[in-house]
Amino acid sequence: MVEFKKYFEPNYDAFVVDEAEASDLVYCYPGAIEGGYVDGIGIEFYPNDGSSWFATFAGGDVSPNAVTKALTLPDEKKALIIAKGEAYIVDANDPNSCEHLKLLPVMGCAVSTSERLVLIWDFTSIWGIAAEGIRWKTPSVSWDGISDVRIDGQYAIAQIWDAPSGKNGTVRIDLKDGNFEGGSSPDIIDKSKNA
Repeated sequence: MVEFKKYFEPNYDAFVVDEAEASDLVYCYPGAIEGGYVDGIGIEFYPNDGSSWFATFAGGDVSPNAVTKALTLPDEKKALIIAKGEAYIVDANDPNSCEHLKLLPVMGCAVSTSERLVLIWDFTSIWGIAAEGIRWKTPSVSWDGISDVRIDGQYAIAQIWDAPSGKNGTVRIDLKDGNFEGGSSPDIIDKSKNA
């Protein structure tokens, strides 16, 4: 079962639940549709300064291996909800404030508490989410697959698929700015040919 993880101290409480338990306000996403319901993941929010509310977040259907997660973000008001690869940043104090991220499907998530950053990735690129929102996005750093992402100090190191060699390679990303070394993709090959 998915649990709501508190990697950063929020100004709200939240729990993964199947249906509204203590909330009269009910929403579904995408769209912040009041009174709606979608198949995905259900979260009950308890803001410190407001009424509790319940929401369902629509799940994706692109990959059976896409992740489902719910966690705090470095911004004390915001949460990241990933439902079968569909990702949402929602303000726990304002159910009408939700961003549906265009990274699809989200295949993984990693957290650096020291750098106050959450990483999410699809098959080819990685995004860094900080208190201010999306801090950086890598271009395509893999032909078709990112795995074994680990945080090593101020860097993220990941395995990537290098189609021309038929092997896995690595990419090392600076968590502060998204600059990277390594990786392999059509974009990287084209860029090196034109350099």
